[in-house]
Amino acid sequence: MGTGYVKQEHSDDFIEETRAFWSKRTGRTFSREDAREMIANVSGFFRVLDEWDRKARQEAAAKSSNDADETAKC
Repeated sequence: MGTGYVKQEHSDDFIEETRAFWSKRTGRTFSREDAREMIANVSGFFRVLDEWDRKARQEAAAKSSNDADETAKC
């Protein structure tokens, strides 16, 4: 499903903000690599949700089109 893993580069500031955000909220220390993985995981999650939404919308549009065709035949 989908286009697979897409490596994204993030700014040093964004990675540091992510590390600081989760360190503050959890009381744990995270590395920059941990923060980069967190960003990739959240981005991937939303990418999957977007893909599912697009597929659902396409299926709904196709069904609507088919229903309209059937109604026109009556």
